[in-house]
Amino acid sequence: MKKTLILLFILTACICHAQFETGKTTEEEYNYMTKGYKLQMDGGLDMKKGYATDTPTDIKVGDYSFKFIPLARVSGKDSILVGYIVKARSLAWDNTYWYGIPFGDLDLLNRSFNAIKSLDLPMTQAFFRAYMQFETIEAK
Repeated sequence: MKKTLILLFILTACICHAQFETGKTTEEEYNYMTKGYKLQMDGGLDMKKGYATDTPTDIKVGDYSFKFIPLARVSGKDSILVGYIVKARSLAWDNTYWYGIPFGDLDLLNRSFNAIKSLDLPMTQAFFRAYMQFETIEAK
């Protein structure tokens, strides 16, 4: 129950944040956030054509670290933020997980938070705290 309330709060915060953004995450972009970016980094590949990442924000909460990486769709000189790639790491177990925080698509948000829900309670709580810290930093 506690996990569900935490995830519901994060989901609400994401929806509210997405209303201020003009980009809506596509299925392809979500898949890139959750799988493709990691493959790119591991393989030393070039950035996906038509996209750019901005400066990541690193947040450590207890035995966990979270890196929030903005993903933007680039068209000419314009860029639209379409979501965040999240690299979540358990420092105690040295496990790394990749998530995407999409904008404007409830189905993709549900998929994202169902994936986060599979983490144990301490890491889910740390994720929630890190996300709230990240949102506070971004709001300044």
